[in-house]
Parts: sequence; C-alpha cells; structure tokens
Amino acid sequence: MVSRSQDKLDVFVTDVNGAVQTAAWEPGFGSRHGWWELRGGRAAPGAPVNAVSRSRDKLDVFVTGTDGRVYTAAWEASFTDGWHGWWPIGSIQVPQRSPVNAASRSTDKLDVFVTDTNGVVQTAAWEPGFTSGHGWWELRSGRAVPGAPVTAVSRSRDKLDVFVVGTDGRVYTAAWEPTFADGWHGWWAMGR
Repeated sequence: MVSRSQDKLDVFVTDVNGAVQTAAWEPGFGSRHGWWELRGGRAAPGAPVNAVSRSRDKLDVFVTGTDGRVYTAAWEASFTDGWHGWWPIGSIQVPQRSPVNAASRSTDKLDVFVTDTNGVVQTAAWEPGFTSGHGWWELRSGRAVPGAPVTAVSRSRDKLDVFVVGTDGRVYTAAWEPTFADGWHGWWAMGR
C-alpha cells in the first residue's frame, strides 16, 4: 500500500491466479474502489508487490515475475491511458515470490533492492536522465538467503539505509549518500 498524495491510497496484491491487482481509495470514491488487473502483470500467486510514490501522483510498482525476473510498471495522473509497463529491470534472476523493495530518496529518483538466486544483495536505480535504467550492482558483498527481503528507507533527501537478515541470522545495515565518494558504506551488524 502507498499514498501518492494527501488522502489517496493505492493497494496492490497478486491474486490466487497470479494476476497483479490494484485497488484505490480517495474521499470522493464512496464505495467505488477496485479491484483492477494491472496491465496483465503476472507473478506467483501471493507474490508481494511493492509500491512507491516518487513524487505527487506518481506510482511505481515492482514484482518478481513468473520467469524469476524483476518487473516494474508506472502510473502518473498525466497518463490518459492508465498504467504503463510491465518492463523487466535488467536480466537478474531472483527466486519466485521474492520481495522487490524500492525507495524514493528524492523527487523522481528510485532505488530498487533484491536478494538474487545466489544470495547476493543487489541494487538498481532510476531517474529521468537514465534512458534504460541503471543496475544491477552487488551491494558491497552483502549476503543473505536467496530471495531474502532487503528493506530500504530514505531518512532524508538523497540518503538511503538498507536492512537485511544475513546468512548468520543477524540483522545487517548499509548506507548511501552523495557525499560518500566511494559508494555504499557497510555492512554493519546491528546489536550482538
């Protein structure tokens, strides 16, 4: 679920048939609010769909497709024909039902995170100047169980923090910001 602007909610799921579905709510809708199939998107039944709003009234969704690739679709209020996509992000392979997490660190910038089939934490990025996206890159030798969720958050403009449970069962974190000339910093174990 995501809020793309004040008093607007958008919800995303993969149904029992593997169709990616969306529903929406805002004050004027009354009882009309969905479900609608999202442009033929397919994933394993129950696969998580991650949504992020990179700026007011813009939505981007991410899911692991039935072929193990990461896919994205986008919606903006200016799209008179509805949703656009699905586009594969590179050729990375992740286990079925793997969560694909994304964060928007500032207006119209997206950072995407997964753990691939080899247990390598990977990241990709997009912003308007990128003609074909950017990524995938290994995130500083991060390792987890294949398909493990990588949670990402932007704590302020152009700052990213990610969290994952490592292969030893401990929680690890890494961080990125533009002032880091050498890229990502981390991984650091949290607690004992």
